[in-house]
Amino acid sequence: MRNEGNWDLRLWRGLFNAKIDKVIPIVIILIVWEVGVRLFQIPSYFLPPVSSIIIRLVELLFSGELLIHTFYTIYRSLLGIFFGTVAGVLIGFMMAWYWYVDRGLDFIIAATYPLPKVALIPLLMVWLGLGEAPKLAMSVVGVIYPVIINTVVGAKNIDPLLIKAARDLGATDQQLFREVMLPGSLPTIFAGLKLGAGVSFILVVASEMVFGNNGLGYIIAEAGSIMHLDTVFAGLMELCIIGICIFLLVDFLERVAIPWDIKANKVH
Repeated sequence: MRNEGNWDLRLWRGLFNAKIDKVIPIVIILIVWEVGVRLFQIPSYFLPPVSSIIIRLVELLFSGELLIHTFYTIYRSLLGIFFGTVAGVLIGFMMAWYWYVDRGLDFIIAATYPLPKVALIPLLMVWLGLGEAPKLAMSVVGVIYPVIINTVVGAKNIDPLLIKAARDLGATDQQLFREVMLPGSLPTIFAGLKLGAGVSFILVVASEMVFGNNGLGYIIAEAGSIMHLDTVFAGLMELCIIGICIFLLVDFLERVAIPWDIKANKVH
């Protein structure tokens, strides 16, 4: 037990050090940005220095304005990611399990997946109105395709011997799904979720910029229309932070859901 505890401690310490190593290049870029803007005297209306952006970000946070817009963006993103993931996993397993579902949906997904998802915004505005529904729909659309595709790949690549062994032991369809299909597909499902979560977040912000009255996309579009670039960059910085947090959340859920998977738990 003591060895297991020491291993867990070393693992999380290694992960922390790995995250720090990834932050260092970002810090260097920000320092070069700040020094370059001031050294070459670049006008702030063209490219504000990092210090001005951080000051503006702090002002917006303390005023409470940015917190409200951040809440709306995170709420729409996470809710859409949840529903899109659930729907994607269900559709993916149905395609992997039933050949007629696979044949019926295969070409549909292949035809619609390459479509630029932003192009759906006008249609969703007409069909669902200008409220929350089209923004949530954009979030769902962003995540559902990668999850479906990766679920199908994961389920179809499960070792047939495992399925045969479970059948020989008298496993029902429900037991086979719960004990073999789902655990065996989780690594690829999370790979699709990591990709889809980022796309979902992007589409939510894009929809807020087009027809929103709140959210980070809205505040960035409004600031850009009046050339307040410090506010624009402050909003973009907030988006970067949220994007990293969403990725880390999915990464954490992956480690919790599939602790046996070496790729999910290795230190990068």
